[in-house]
Order: sequence, then structure tokens, then C-alpha cells
Amino acid sequence: MLNKDYEINSKQLFWKFRPEDGLFYHSKYPWEHNDPYFKEFRGEYDTLFRSGLAYIAYGDEDIKQGILNCFRPYIIGEERDPNKTKYQASRASNRFGEDDVSRDQIILALSSLEFNGDIDEIKEITSRLSFRVSRRFLMTPTMWFWVKYLSTRKKGWKRAFAFMQTLEHSINIPLTKFLRFLAGATKPIPLPHDQHSELPYKEGWRLKLYKLLGYPEYGLHFAAWQYYVVPFDGLLGKLNKRLMRWQMQDSNLLLRMLVGEEVSVVEMKKFKPTNTFMWQRRTDVATAWIYELKPIQYQNNNLEVDILQSVLKHSHKHTV
Repeated sequence: MLNKDYEINSKQLFWKFRPEDGLFYHSKYPWEHNDPYFKEFRGEYDTLFRSGLAYIAYGDEDIKQGILNCFRPYIIGEERDPNKTKYQASRASNRFGEDDVSRDQIILALSSLEFNGDIDEIKEITSRLSFRVSRRFLMTPTMWFWVKYLSTRKKGWKRAFAFMQTLEHSINIPLTKFLRFLAGATKPIPLPHDQHSELPYKEGWRLKLYKLLGYPEYGLHFAAWQYYVVPFDGLLGKLNKRLMRWQMQDSNLLLRMLVGEEVSVVEMKKFKPTNTFMWQRRTDVATAWIYELKPIQYQNNNLEVDILQSVLKHSHKHTV
């Protein structure tokens, strides 16, 4: 359930709605410095991505407006022709992180708009996005075809997206499965843990190779959202879903739902909320400090669970 009360969000909850900009942040970690602008609301580098998840989970208009405000219009060319208007995304409000905003942030923002049926808004934004999303990052060909379909709704762009995503997964996923087996990262790691905990696999060149060349789970997470909001069937659709399902863990309830698999209410109830978005991480590889939240921290804005319920309702609505 969404809670937007300032005092409750700032003092009590882990996932925090910030009324000033309508975006989602999280509690300050011990190693983070105090920031006079964000204050108790941190995680600013992933705010657009996190707010996209929150808009999917809650469908709240204030969150939607916060996301739209992260796309700044600007005009290119000396004549200032309005027809040449482009949109520059930012990681958070106040133009934060415009220089290095990543594909991940934009993919989740666009997916959330498509998920909620904001077709006019998404067509407007995607028709004016540049292939270079920031000074640091470019779109991939797969993302470019996906964005072109969202802006035009032409089947040719959708077929191009379907081919490229399936081709990527046909290469990345078998390679990653092999590298993970080679590294010995095949057993779930108990919580809490971080990268320096006692782990069931050994450090060494095999693990380094896996981390260097393996397909990260957050990449699969973003790809699953791209596929969910722009699904394709036929041979490519079947192959792509099977490859994604082969890569994901049985414990990843959200990714299973995004590829069309049924998830029971019992499985949802067993899940214990964490300080991260667990659906884009693996339980057999330690990449961050992860621990379970206390009930008072997730009694509202329980993003990891609330998004499951939202996707469940959305999927049933679109299959009846």
C-alpha cells in the first residue's frame, strides 16, 4: 500500500515517496554523506528507475508526474525550431545526473508509462529521445528498436526488437550459465551478506571472468520489462521466453511473472522484503550488502511485494 505522508516516509519507511518531486528514494545508508538537497531521501542515482517501479506498483498520478518531470525538453539548432525539440532524461529531480543517466533508468520509466496506458506521453517522449541518452551512455540497438516501436507502433520496429533481443539472449544466456557453473556460484547465500561475507564459491579468475562477461541479472530484469510491455509471439517469442526462464532463478517471482508464468499467493507470502530490489539480483552471487527489513520499515511502500500484486492484476486483466 502506498503511503505519501512526509513524516512517515522520512522517519520510518525504507522506500520513501518524496512529496517535493513525486519520486521514490530510500533510507540513507551508513556510508552515505549528508546531502542538503535530498536529506533523508537517498538513492538519487537510481531514482528514475525506482520511481518507474513505484508507478507500476501503485499507478499514482503524482509519481507519474515526477517521472515526466525527469524528461527535460530542449531545442537543438540555432533557429530554435520547436519541431527539433528533444528530451533529456535525468536520474532524479532538479536535473540530477543528466550527464550520466543510463539506459536502465529510461527503460523502467518508459515501461511504467506503457504499463499504465499513458500512450500519448510515451509517444511524445520516445519520438524525441536521442540515441545518445547522456554524455556517458548510448542506447543499444535492441533498446533503439524498442523505443522506435513505442513512438510509432509500427510492426517493422517490433520485429526488429524481437529479433535483436532474442539474438542477444541466444548468446548471452548460455555463456552466462556456463561461466556461473565454472565459477561455482550455484548455491543460495543466506542473508544478511555482502561481497566480503564467507561465500560458497572461491575468489579467482573464474569468478572474475563470470563477473566480467556474464549477463547481469539486472540486465535480464530490464529485458523482461521490455518484453512484457512489448510482447512478441511466434518462434522468436517462444525461444526468447525459454531463454529468459532458463537464466532466472525459481525464487525470482517477478521475472517469472513477466515471462507469463503463474506465481502463487503462497510464494508471495513467503517472500521477506529486503533493502534492495531483490528481483534484479541473484541469490547465489553476492554483489551488494543485502539484509531483511523490519516490519515497521515495509508496512507501507513495500515495493518488492506490491509490484508483484500489481503485475498479477495487470496480467489477469489482459488475458481475460
